[in-house]
Amino acid sequence: MSFITESNVDVNVPLSLDDDTSEETLITLISNDKQSFQCTLKEIKCSNLLIAAFNGTVDKMQPLEGMEEKKEDSKETPLNIDKNNNEIVLHSIDGKTLNYIVQFLKEHNGVEPACPEKPVRSKEMSEITTNWMANFIDNIVKQDIKDLYKVISAANYLYINSLLHICCAKIASMLKGVPIDQIKNTLLPTTETVE
Repeated sequence: MSFITESNVDVNVPLSLDDDTSEETLITLISNDKQSFQCTLKEIKCSNLLIAAFNGTVDKMQPLEGMEEKKEDSKETPLNIDKNNNEIVLHSIDGKTLNYIVQFLKEHNGVEPACPEKPVRSKEMSEITTNWMANFIDNIVKQDIKDLYKVISAANYLYINSLLHICCAKIASMLKGVPIDQIKNTLLPTTETVE
């Protein structure tokens, strides 16, 4: 997995609009379990991958040096684009995770929020970020910590830098003050063990 850094991704990807396209154009995002979600073109601006997909420039996006994607013989690519119907199929993201991503995109309406300050100075997310974002991330973890890991993976894949950083800040806040021998219990559900 290659993580996004400010040096390898242009966070101000230009939105390509022709005469027939406006920022209010609806885009349908489809998960690997066939759940669909609609966003406006403006709302997906926080995701460099989705904008590149819409603009037809995904092939020009570069992974981090030394982290090139392995090409596997597969009938499906991780991303299919149907520009005629304004649909983007995301084969590597499930519906529950995509729902979280869409909630984030709709809340921020194309304006990527600032990344949290580092290092994390509190265990309380409300002291690290906005109240909406703190509640959003805390609710994901309350559902299942595995959902947070899926959102981190999806945010990384979709090049949503601020969401990636806020999710990682949540993990850092969970580990703040935890003894080393208790870290695995904090990060893994109690039904799993590490050997």
